[in-house]
Amino acid sequence: MVNTKFSFEQDFFKEENKCGYKVSVLMKEVLAVELDLLNEFMNICDKYNLKYWADAGTLLGCARHKGFIPWDDDIDLIMPRTDYDKFLKIALKELKTPYFLQTEKTDQGRNIWFAKICNSDTTAMFRSYMDKDYPFNQGINIDIFPLDNVPDDKSERAKFFAELKENEKKAKRFADCTYRYVFHTDISNKSFNFVKLFKNCAKVLIRTLLVLLHIQNPYSKKVCRLAQKYNKIECKCFSTNVFNPNDDVERGCLQKSDFLETVYLPFEMVKLPCPKNYDAVLRNYYGNWNDFVMGTAYHSNVFYDTNKSYKEYVNHTVN
Repeated sequence: MVNTKFSFEQDFFKEENKCGYKVSVLMKEVLAVELDLLNEFMNICDKYNLKYWADAGTLLGCARHKGFIPWDDDIDLIMPRTDYDKFLKIALKELKTPYFLQTEKTDQGRNIWFAKICNSDTTAMFRSYMDKDYPFNQGINIDIFPLDNVPDDKSERAKFFAELKENEKKAKRFADCTYRYVFHTDISNKSFNFVKLFKNCAKVLIRTLLVLLHIQNPYSKKVCRLAQKYNKIECKCFSTNVFNPNDDVERGCLQKSDFLETVYLPFEMVKLPCPKNYDAVLRNYYGNWNDFVMGTAYHSNVFYDTNKSYKEYVNHTVN
């Protein structure tokens, strides 16, 4: 049985059919771990009076399902940048093992520019990572995104996000060949030779020095600075600038006026703060969000284990 501080009724863990989608016992356990992480986050925010809202699929879940979308498997939260920065400092003191605050600073090699709260005693590992030696925390987690200003002019906005995306690509390449460099995957093929061995050893040495000297990814630093470029300018919109998985820039731009007031909507056994004008926010994200369209989980290629730490699976393939 999954181990959480937050209490659940036994019925919560039963397999069930929701909206024509089967939610398995394992997925119920995953969701329980995430709700436990959410509870830790909410307790910190309540204690220190920090502002946050449900976002994306979690906001849609609040408005339409009063909980998780049946085929969804994560929790997304957003915070104004000032509250987000305060949270990062506070959470380092407040979160105790197995809870872990993951950022690009607290977990070298984890190429993200937002925050996650992870349960280190569990596993949520992308299957493509199973044969790699990635040392960063890969426990079940929830996502917390900072909100930063975006320029009002659409053409300027497009250039801004294009520059952001280009630097994110550079940061990823840097991470992949230094912090996240995997020695054994490169020497396992038949084309191995001494030149490649020399290059591999050089990269491993670079990774070791970077970690020992606590040197950050320079492109990652640039992404963080760039994301906050317009925060001292009066703007009508803000966005999760550091995380925009879609090419449609406008879809991720949120009107500040929609967030002037907050309402609390049910999400499973808790209530989450949501923008009062959540209808406008959801329409910007999904169009007519009341039209019920079955989707697929964003993390459908993730291997989960709610009872074993990800450390037990590093370098081990899971079928």
